[in-house]
Amino acid sequence: MAERPTFREYRELPTWTWSDWEKVELVRRAVRELELGQLSSAAQVVDAMGQDDRLRGCLLQRTEALPSLPFNMKEAPTGGRAAEAAELAQQRFEAMCSDEALTELGKWAVMLGIAVGQLTWTVGDDGLWWPSLQVWHPKHLHWQWDTRAWHLNTEQGVIRLTPGDGQWVVFAPYGLMRAWMAGAVRALYVPWLLRRWGQRDWARYSEVYGGPIRAVKTPAAAEEADKQRFVEEVAGIGNEAVLRLPTSPDATQSYDMQLIEAKSTGWESFDRLIKQAESSMAIALLGQNLSTEVKGGSLAAARVHAGIRNDVLEGDAQRLAKCLHEQVMRPWARFNFGDERAAPMPNWVTAPPEEKKEEGDSLKSLGDGISSLQKTGAQLDVDAVLEKHGVPVTGPAEEPPASEPPPGAGLSAAEALRAAKATGALRGQLYVDRVAAAAQEAGNRALRPDVQKVLLAVANSNDFDELKGRLVEAFGAMEPDAFADVLAKAMTLAELAGRLSVLEDLPAKP
Repeated sequence: MAERPTFREYRELPTWTWSDWEKVELVRRAVRELELGQLSSAAQVVDAMGQDDRLRGCLLQRTEALPSLPFNMKEAPTGGRAAEAAELAQQRFEAMCSDEALTELGKWAVMLGIAVGQLTWTVGDDGLWWPSLQVWHPKHLHWQWDTRAWHLNTEQGVIRLTPGDGQWVVFAPYGLMRAWMAGAVRALYVPWLLRRWGQRDWARYSEVYGGPIRAVKTPAAAEEADKQRFVEEVAGIGNEAVLRLPTSPDATQSYDMQLIEAKSTGWESFDRLIKQAESSMAIALLGQNLSTEVKGGSLAAARVHAGIRNDVLEGDAQRLAKCLHEQVMRPWARFNFGDERAAPMPNWVTAPPEEKKEEGDSLKSLGDGISSLQKTGAQLDVDAVLEKHGVPVTGPAEEPPASEPPPGAGLSAAEALRAAKATGALRGQLYVDRVAAAAQEAGNRALRPDVQKVLLAVANSNDFDELKGRLVEAFGAMEPDAFADVLAKAMTLAELAGRLSVLEDLPAKP
């Protein structure tokens, strides 16, 4: 029998923040409170960080990554109505957990280590109960050590949160206890402040260095009124102004004006400081300090993987999927099917898209390498090489080895006739020559796999030490028995042919 969700709906307290976080002591105090499990001030610092364009860009790139990737619902392996549940959830997942809600949930989970949302349940036209996730601002969230649980201030009072109860979603990617220690704000507040101060000081520097000082020179013997009038004229100079400079045969009695310009490379320190702060922000949020700007490409997935380290993206997908499965999909399955085991698992496809150009270049290089080796006379097992590099084949890459040559093969008509008429040593020598030719071809086939191992070791080695190691490995994998068998047979046939030729040349006994 399916249950019915009968939850009291709570209302969020009014949330306001202030952005005047210029003083380092205020920010440090907020971080100290966060490290005690009190999120109010730290949540306001995160809001203030949204004014920084680079930090905001990195954070959006991280949190909007998953909603932009291909998504599906994995059917639970329990049978029964699991297939139906997966299909229904796939159709309505956006209504249950909108992209906006998932982005907000991810934002707070990344920055503070924890995010909270409330599920509101309504009955759809299909008669099923459907939840809607609304993410709350974590300003009113705090940890209580006496209860070892998270508590939330609401308009109806303080409540204790129970993850998975069907009403509250508590997303703590690295665990509920001391979840705040995983918050990126602890690593970001220093570069954030440095970037703000660097931009402010650079602007002040530019203001001073961008406006040169006007130095006026007045003659000592001039009337004071004339001096004052000249100073006022210089002070009132605007664009395209003309200034009258009275002169005198005596240079000491002339009026003059000079521009004193600041000349320094001190601005470089501001640029370096800001760039270092930006690099630190990118590493903390994206796992790499590549450019946060999207360049080229048209696939959303390609852009996501270009900016976020893949292991970070995979971790986000796995942890969020586990949270939504346990705290959204399981209650949904219980309320509609009476069985939590039918709950499907959310799944974002995080595998990087195939790079067609790189794949083609790789195949071309492999083909060129095979051709180069074949030109040396090596009889490569092309299928084996392709299989090693993961290239599928539909049939043998080489013609099957030729059968043993018939007697007289490779001889001219005259030689064949002479061989047919020859007796004794001459015929024996011709036979041995044919045995040697056949043995050479058979020996080549027998040695081919071992020679290929050596050639591949040479082709895949980057230095002498690596080559030595690969050759030792190839030597241990060689199988000389086939070649030894060919050699033994050839020597036996040659010896027998020699004995026969001697016997034929002996005079017949009376």
